[in-house]
Amino acid sequence: MLFTLISPNIYANETKIKIACIGDSLTDGFLSSGGNKSATAYPAQLQQLLGDQYEVGNFGKTSYTLMKGTDKSYWDSTEFTNSKSFLPNYVIIMLGTNDCKEMYWNEEQYKADAKALYDTYANLSTKPHVVFAMAPHVYGSDRLITTERVNMLHEVQLELVAEMNWDSINMYDLTADKEYLYHSDKLHFSDEGYHYLAQCMYEKIMGKKHPQFALSEAISTYQVPYV
Repeated sequence: MLFTLISPNIYANETKIKIACIGDSLTDGFLSSGGNKSATAYPAQLQQLLGDQYEVGNFGKTSYTLMKGTDKSYWDSTEFTNSKSFLPNYVIIMLGTNDCKEMYWNEEQYKADAKALYDTYANLSTKPHVVFAMAPHVYGSDRLITTERVNMLHEVQLELVAEMNWDSINMYDLTADKEYLYHSDKLHFSDEGYHYLAQCMYEKIMGKKHPQFALSEAISTYQVPYV
């Protein structure tokens, strides 16, 4: 699906464009230096990149699943309730890493509940643009979440996005060969890694790299001509 750039001019009657970041610990900012929902979590860093015309809400809930009926279901969280009350213009859903634990995993239920969650946000009164973010790579194991199980999840998410023709961002591919951005547990991110997530989301929202990083890339690839 082609992405339509979100500009402040689209919401001329709104003070700010509201972006709701829905997710688990990777949205919450777990193991970042500031901790959950801090300035080092990716939503806060995305806020810094986007500027004052946008309001980014961190509605991540550590350890929670997309699927209903688990002991830690996002549907039962305060974050879910608050994210709807936030009345966003744009929603990023990045949930699934905890669902792939063997104790929870059910492929058909995951697909059904993902569709229901997507529709819940798409049908809010603000009619937000919804983006489904595929789960990032995992480079280690915390005993319950392994590289193999996240690889399995990714195949299901690819099928789901293709079936529903959802706008999406493939954080699995975008974190390939980027183990250096991860915390020592190889599941969560370092501050640099969370900043990278924010850059990726910025580019998805705006349709271009942030000027700061576009400039740095140009500098790093520039070669002084031979004289």
